[in-house]
Amino acid sequence: MADSRWFACRCVSEAAVRLYCFPHSGGAAGEYVRWAGHVRGVEICGLQPPGRGERFAEEPPARFADLVEAIAREARFQEPFAFFGHSLGAIVAYELVRSLRAASAPLPEHLFVSACPAPHLGRRRPPARERSDDELLAEIEALGGPLPPEIGEDPDAVRIAVLQHRADAELLDTYRFEPGEPLDLPVTAVGGAQDDVGRDRLDAWRQHTSGAFQVRLLPGGHFYFRDRPHDLLQVLVDALAMPSRAHR
Repeated sequence: MADSRWFACRCVSEAAVRLYCFPHSGGAAGEYVRWAGHVRGVEICGLQPPGRGERFAEEPPARFADLVEAIAREARFQEPFAFFGHSLGAIVAYELVRSLRAASAPLPEHLFVSACPAPHLGRRRPPARERSDDELLAEIEALGGPLPPEIGEDPDAVRIAVLQHRADAELLDTYRFEPGEPLDLPVTAVGGAQDDVGRDRLDAWRQHTSGAFQVRLLPGGHFYFRDRPHDLLQVLVDALAMPSRAHR
């Protein structure tokens, strides 16, 4: 099993594969771990970095590269495994694969990147430090809809949600893509048909792998999987059922 400090997992007996999930800005492991009850034979593990969840008291990394390097150095992944990253998490997962490859460590069988432009395209939003808390709150609700009442009606909970979103947005502001050899593993880019991250920006991930590649658009916006999780889970299950790199 992965290092329990870095990943919260829902154990599954006789799991054929482990899916390590990397959350969006302000996201938490629990959103993805809940998928475990809907996917047979797959153990779901969600990233819990410093400053989040059970590690809330720990100092979060100040630089994107520091986060990736720490995961690559400290976490252990149980084979066979795959990575799924949503939005910010897609870039984390991609750069983690590159870091593992550089260290000659075991690599995932498949990389799923969700609702995220290819890394070489850059970001369209202004830096987080130039945006007010109200602007960041508006961004949170524009992407994911109004906050649930238990958060939206609690000023302290709203403040924490904005602080976590800001921390991740500032972390992403430190990311700089460095060109390199494409990955040698299958990549699936998934997104919502009504999201601002359209097919062209998802299709641009194609140049980052020499392996099999596909784009899947599903009904919905940026968080297309919240209302229809089974659509995404079926994409994941179908891709994971394909012969692995080791058997090609």
